Amino acid sequence: MLVKKTPLEGAVHNAELERGYNYNSNDLKIPWLIEVTQTSEKDKNLEIFKYERKTVFHEV
Repeated sequence: MLVKKTPLEGAVHNAELERGYNYNSNDLKIPWLIEVTQTSEKDKNLEIFKYERKTVFHEV
């Protein structure tokens, strides 16, 4: 029997590579359907997402 392996099989978790944004970042514009009543300290300390429009100029 052949077993198809997934790309993450055997992967090792590295906490130093974890990334994320604070769930309550206004610029994410997520309409949460229920009130968040519990948040871990780790999640509370995540960076606030800020939308920054980038202006790009192309030479012609």
